[in-house]
Amino acid sequence: MRVDTVYDVDPELHDPRARGDGDASLDLDSRGQIVVAAGTWAGVIRSESGEIVRRLDGVGPGRRTVGLCRFLPGGREVAAFCSGSTAGFHFWDPADGSEVDRLSSPDAGPIDAASPDGRLALVRTDPATAAVWSLPERRIVRWLETRGVTAFAFADEDTLALGREAADGRSHVVGLVPVGETKTTLARVAARSSALAASGPAALCAAGADGILRLLRRGERLEPGQEFALPDSSEFAGTFAVRNDGAAIAAFGRELPGWLVRTNDGAVLAFATARAVTEARFSPDGRRLYAVGENGLLRAWNVDLEDRR
Repeated sequence: MRVDTVYDVDPELHDPRARGDGDASLDLDSRGQIVVAAGTWAGVIRSESGEIVRRLDGVGPGRRTVGLCRFLPGGREVAAFCSGSTAGFHFWDPADGSEVDRLSSPDAGPIDAASPDGRLALVRTDPATAAVWSLPERRIVRWLETRGVTAFAFADEDTLALGREAADGRSHVVGLVPVGETKTTLARVAARSSALAASGPAALCAAGADGILRLLRRGERLEPGQEFALPDSSEFAGTFAVRNDGAAIAAFGRELPGWLVRTNDGAVLAFATARAVTEARFSPDGRRLYAVGENGLLRAWNVDLEDRR
């Protein structure tokens, strides 16, 4: 296996007004663009070269992005929650960076999870309640009871995965909740799972502070699958990405390194990464990995899962 750095993009080096801080996020669209939001800077970057194309208007001192930023279906808009005097969801046209809409609501807040197509966003409005927003329609489509839920992810475009501590206090129950239905599919995970990520419609990955990544296979029900132990579990920070075909998982620690796990045989490769990664994504074809840290630094790697001797 190989993981080779392609480029680093530091917004502060390209734009003197940029100041990446807080939890940064990223998203990819089908046209080869990345949107990165990091505190008081947000912009569009070419995924192939790392060139900064444009900054999103209005993000700066007094108004900062919080939570996830996402391309909406078709890539025609970018959405994120911004704090400050105009707190609420803000929407931009990625073609020119202009702000095209904003939505202020007491139930709008930092996005905790978003569907793969960017259509749905989960916002935790208080410790016991979450709202599922349709971002293109600018409205809430479902309310969820989330007391005790510690991890959120979208398993597909219409299904949420929620991780909740089990009654024994030593394991977690992961539930699949179709947004448009009331039924729930449950699976017990053998250890505490502080984070969840989807790997396409066939599997989920659960990760815990014990440094073990656990695949859950989807069928008629969720079934525990493979488990992969990271070499130094004390450094695992709960940030990870799963390739669309489930063939690889990238996991990130509090400092260095990152780990690439090949799921067919459990092989693990450590690689140098940006500090304090807060979100990571594989490209649709799985050949490139992107990660952004709390300082707004975006790093891209080429990923090769083959053993070449």
